[in-house]
Amino acid sequence: MKREFSIRGWRSPVLLAATLVLLSAMSLVGTTSCSMAGVYSSTAAPPDVSSVEIAATEKATTVGTTATPVTTKPPAAIATSEPGIAPTSSSTIKAVPTKTSTRMATPTPKPTATATIMVPQRAPDVNPLTGLKVADKNVLHRLPLFVRIGNDPQIRPQSGLSSADLVYEDIMDGWWITRLTGVYLSTDLQAVGPIRSARLVNLQMVPQYQGGLVHSGASDPIRWRLSNSTIVDLDEFFHRTPYFYKEGADWRGRLFVDLKTLREYLKKEGLEKDVTLAGFAFDPDKAALPAGKAVTELTIPYPKNSVVRFQYDPVSGLYNRFVQGEPHLDALTNAQLTAANVIVQFCPHEKTDIVEDSQGTTSINIVLLGEGKALLFRDGMAIEGRWLTDDPQQMPRFLDKQGNVIPLKPGQTWIEIVPPDYEIATLPEGVLGGSMTDVGTPQIAATVVQSTPVTPAGSQDYYYADEMTITDTVTSAVTQTVN
Repeated sequence: MKREFSIRGWRSPVLLAATLVLLSAMSLVGTTSCSMAGVYSSTAAPPDVSSVEIAATEKATTVGTTATPVTTKPPAAIATSEPGIAPTSSSTIKAVPTKTSTRMATPTPKPTATATIMVPQRAPDVNPLTGLKVADKNVLHRLPLFVRIGNDPQIRPQSGLSSADLVYEDIMDGWWITRLTGVYLSTDLQAVGPIRSARLVNLQMVPQYQGGLVHSGASDPIRWRLSNSTIVDLDEFFHRTPYFYKEGADWRGRLFVDLKTLREYLKKEGLEKDVTLAGFAFDPDKAALPAGKAVTELTIPYPKNSVVRFQYDPVSGLYNRFVQGEPHLDALTNAQLTAANVIVQFCPHEKTDIVEDSQGTTSINIVLLGEGKALLFRDGMAIEGRWLTDDPQQMPRFLDKQGNVIPLKPGQTWIEIVPPDYEIATLPEGVLGGSMTDVGTPQIAATVVQSTPVTPAGSQDYYYADEMTITDTVTSAVTQTVN
């Protein structure tokens, strides 16, 4: 009887259709429930951010470009198992999650110069950063290496600054000291340092030379920005091979980089690039200079731990560098640092909400895109003009009041980045800089800082690179002695 009813029931078209509809509905509900459970389940494992690689080939966005959607991705978590490294701010280092950032659109640059801006042609064996000949012209088409070097009084003298092709100096967060960035294109020293962490200014500086950034860490927001830039990021925490420690030194002065080893490492990892720089204009003839003022000495009023003075030596034709009233030396040569050219670049210094240390000190956004006042010192003369960077992927240009490129003296150049209101004391001319005639309103938007990634509720762990402690026990594989 039961079987007879079943057979007859399946033979009924109406009942069969109803059954099929019911079965389809049950299947749909079951599938939907399974897929949604995978999304909202409280027991689902979070993605492993520690496996995310910050690879140069994945970097797609450069700070300071026109409005471009930013590709956000979590930064690589800092490995706490690295030998000899223990951050003091937290026993557990967490990666800061990202959120979609909003970037201000940057208008198309409109240079105010009316004259045609030309950079003279140079021979293929002439360094575009120094104007000097090199033995091997092939080294001039490598990746320019921007090495972040500390300038704390406790770690002077630094090693290798005299061999840099170009040196930048900028004010650090807290406004108490400066930091240096040596640019190395033609030389491969085996001990440069001490190496310190990156800052916002490097995100604009390095792309102008299509370079790579050599540094030891950064705050999480800075590292996040680096991971979203086109910069070849050579952070010591992800590229340990070229770095080594100097035993017994102050913790701020222990880490060094071997540039020769770094070049080999770049080739092995496929990170080396074929770069052709526009270069600066050079002319050894003082007669080619625009009208200037005789100046034999200049003082830059950086914070008290970094007050800088350059004194012109007519015998050598170079400027001797002093810091805090003492000759600034190179530890590798024990000789005083000198410069063929000193450029004071007046740039906006903007406040940000990026926390850089456990004291709550916030990072400074130093704007290197646009234009502003500049002072150029060479051959005992001071030339008033302006700087112009209308392309975030091209080197800055330094122009006179008529809009013509000011030729540099062949040799090393120091670019001193200062706020717009800084007054440079000179002898015998007096104060220059703050009292200079305005060079015109900048034609390019200044703000280039992206919104800061936020730390999730209940977590306040940040990695403060400038507070890390390196223990005295370092594996012999990376330990070398620096004289």
